[in-house]
Amino acid sequence: MANKEKLIEKLYRGACSKAELEQLLDLIREDPAETYKDVMTRLWEELKNYPEMEDTMATDMTQELFRRIDTVDSSDLQKTKPQRGRLHIRFRRRRLLQVASAAVFLLLVGTLTWLWVGAEDMVVTQTAFAEQKTIALPDGSTVKLNANSSIQYHENWDDRQSRQVWLEGEAYFEVEKKLETGQKFEVITEYLTVEVLGTTFNVNARDATTEVFLEEGKINLDLEEQAEDILMEPGELLTYTQATGTSTKKRIENEAPASWKDGTAILRDALLKDIIQKIHELYEVKVVVEDQSDLEREFTIFLPVDDPDTGFNMLEGLGLEVQKGETIWTIK
Repeated sequence: MANKEKLIEKLYRGACSKAELEQLLDLIREDPAETYKDVMTRLWEELKNYPEMEDTMATDMTQELFRRIDTVDSSDLQKTKPQRGRLHIRFRRRRLLQVASAAVFLLLVGTLTWLWVGAEDMVVTQTAFAEQKTIALPDGSTVKLNANSSIQYHENWDDRQSRQVWLEGEAYFEVEKKLETGQKFEVITEYLTVEVLGTTFNVNARDATTEVFLEEGKINLDLEEQAEDILMEPGELLTYTQATGTSTKKRIENEAPASWKDGTAILRDALLKDIIQKIHELYEVKVVVEDQSDLEREFTIFLPVDDPDTGFNMLEGLGLEVQKGETIWTIK
């Protein structure tokens, strides 16, 4: 999915940070040949169905919009940027349809979403390659974020029906139970949502495949392409493939997929193609395999999450001839 579409999706769900909103506006302005009028019209209509927006709020948004349209001039529209607590929309009602180009309409909707839905209170945490972070969430839950990953969440969960975290990449969650309020905890990825009340689990959401491993407790999975939710038991690993809209579930008897949180990613009896994918995720290194039949061979390997040099040595230790370049490793 193109970067522009990803940012638009984040705007839909209120997960667009201030920097990402500005980036999206820049992308639209830089490509005047593309028309997002239809997309933005649909976005405007669906704002009323936003899960955290009351009907009265949607009505207030509309009234505020036209109140300000009647009081300002269109000439300064392109000069304004959304600021906290204020709305700078500068064009007259009678010229609304004339000036509602893709960029202008996106600026309008983005600003309204920013002010009324509360996207600007989002906390964004990212990790680089070969880096990990441990994050304390507002409710006392903790997240260990693997390399090359990011999470976003609202900085205050007190008044929200659900504790929501948006994940790109891989993370391990230890969730605090909220028995007194029954407040759910949700991890939202591009293709599925993990719903829990209190448990420990690992989510790996990269590219078009999402994996969820449940260590303890119970979780419910809401999958994009499936009508019924999936209930998971401890020790189970579910893999969802977006291309086919299918999921598989199996029990893990040996080291858990969350072994990386202790500093070492353990891949036991794994296909070489999966090992080189993990190497790329951890180290930003591309592994080229000259003999494609090797990709289906099985190996067991221990990869330190923050040490590419040792990772290379471990790969060589599999009995493979590996040539090391700065960003490309070649298996002969």
